[in-house]
Amino acid sequence: MRIRSTAVTSVVAAFALALIGLGAADAVASVPNAFPTLRATIAGGPFDGTDFAGVSEYDPTNISGGTCCYAHTDVIDIATGGGTRHRAFALHLQAPTGQTFHTGMYYGDDVYGVRGDASVQEGGSDCEGVRFTITDLASSGTTVTRLDVQFQTSCNTAISNNDATIFGEVSFNEPFTAGTSTGARFLRWPDTPVGASTPVSMPFWVRNTTASPLVIGHAGRTGAQATDFRVASDGCSGHTLAAHTACAIQVVFHPTAAGARNAWLNIPVGARSITTQLVGTGSPGTTLLRIQSPAGAWVGGGGNHFIPNTAEPMHVSPTGPTQFVARLGDEGVQPETWTVHITAPRGRAVSAGSYSTSRDALFTYAGWGLDVVGNGQGCNAAVGHLTITQAQYDADQAPSVFHATFSFSCQDAGAGGTLTGEIEYHATA
Repeated sequence: MRIRSTAVTSVVAAFALALIGLGAADAVASVPNAFPTLRATIAGGPFDGTDFAGVSEYDPTNISGGTCCYAHTDVIDIATGGGTRHRAFALHLQAPTGQTFHTGMYYGDDVYGVRGDASVQEGGSDCEGVRFTITDLASSGTTVTRLDVQFQTSCNTAISNNDATIFGEVSFNEPFTAGTSTGARFLRWPDTPVGASTPVSMPFWVRNTTASPLVIGHAGRTGAQATDFRVASDGCSGHTLAAHTACAIQVVFHPTAAGARNAWLNIPVGARSITTQLVGTGSPGTTLLRIQSPAGAWVGGGGNHFIPNTAEPMHVSPTGPTQFVARLGDEGVQPETWTVHITAPRGRAVSAGSYSTSRDALFTYAGWGLDVVGNGQGCNAAVGHLTITQAQYDADQAPSVFHATFSFSCQDAGAGGTLTGEIEYHATA
């Protein structure tokens, strides 16, 4: 586990070990049930080598061993275990240095803390650089008393259909329908290409926590884009749940147009209704990387490289408008692994135009910065040229559309000639 808050790391680690049965039972006994109303849903695409693949849901009816640790207005560390897949789960959120949490989006990718920091763990796998959005928060003094947060990260691992691999929601002390226990209240799917589907379906659970039967009506979707959230299977509608049993409705995001897509899933329960908000974005355009590397070049190995998104999906970091960072492939998994990193001068945003670049400017922000690393080969010093024709950002200031051509010349001794390239991310031009 790579949770950066050193004050809580040992406690969370011991708690997680106990929850997955590795002999730290004494640690559980010393930790109170800090979040008795905790609910968490986490989903990941079917990529190899991690425990995030699939869907897990944690709520008061299936959590084992209690919950740990605390929620302050500047740092939140939550750990629990059990759930639908009998695993340990932990989430770490840290506000930007000198600030406290408020509703809104945080990039969660800065080790220095100036942009906030976040990590998520399930089972034996963990990811840092987690983008998160707080949609509801209440506090008393420095203690967070109510929370609803959605999170998303690619963990630098490529999967099919879209570039975001892990997403979900965590909440506690939020209102829920009496007599039932449900999972997500609000779910934001990762950006998905128009006409494609998310790689996993998301189950929305309904659990009868009473000692009497519970009648479930026919679930429905409402909203202008309701048909973009497709019901893959429905095990709830028209059923009567026996005491202490559960059912699930599986939903897949399949955008039919570009832009924000919104709907609500409504599940009648007796005389009441459970409502979950569904949110996603349809991504337009083309995504690819094209590199031409001259003979003898250090980066690119003197060959031509064409990598469409269907071969190795592109992950673009949610860095805000001052940078554009794209990664393709996963070292040791895919044969092609590339990173293109662009930075704007201090105080400016990445925008359309033609610019001279240097690798040094990535760190000084004195000019336009550009770095290209291919299959583990990079440069210590480099200069180049960059022409950006499209640079758009979504409401959270994460890149949504980008297109650029570039040249990149290593200044290291023996590094070879100048490579040229083109990068498109949902580009429409």
